[in-house]
Amino acid sequence: MFSLAFLLIRDAADRDFVKDLFKNNEQMMYKIAFNILHNRTDAEDTVQNTIIKVIDSLEKIRTLDSTEIEYYLSVMTKNTALDMQRKTKRLPESNVMEELDEMESDISVEEAALMNINSERIKEALRRLPEQEYEILFLNLQVGLSPSEIADQLGITSNTARQRIFRAKNNLKKELEKEGITNDV
Repeated sequence: MFSLAFLLIRDAADRDFVKDLFKNNEQMMYKIAFNILHNRTDAEDTVQNTIIKVIDSLEKIRTLDSTEIEYYLSVMTKNTALDMQRKTKRLPESNVMEELDEMESDISVEEAALMNINSERIKEALRRLPEQEYEILFLNLQVGLSPSEIADQLGITSNTARQRIFRAKNNLKKELEKEGITNDV
């Protein structure tokens, strides 16, 4: 997968730098892309396209320290995956009918349809959050990073990361309540 992008690099030092970046961050990048796209091939394409963007931004990336580079790559991968998702306007690979078949029999088709609608409304509510809150929730909930790992990536304290996560979740809850989605049973 890496070989095509690698051909774009002429300088040996740049090649080694990108090779190391790719080797050290490939799994993280793939995980982010797959969590958004839910498709192996699209996730691999996203990683490939992100590496091409990295090659175009080598001058800037070389000025960052290792935690900033990891954060930069994670955001770049996320944005590339979201761009791919928007361009293809494709739902995740899972088929709604397959999901309905797999659900337990006590859930009606109507309830399943409502769950799918609510899922889309939740995604829309997430997109309305300020970028900083969206990013921290993405890193915490989607990528699965702990507050201390997020703190390392963002160069903040663990306490600050926890506070930002808490605020972002509260703001998301308010957005969901505006949509009529509550946690009431």
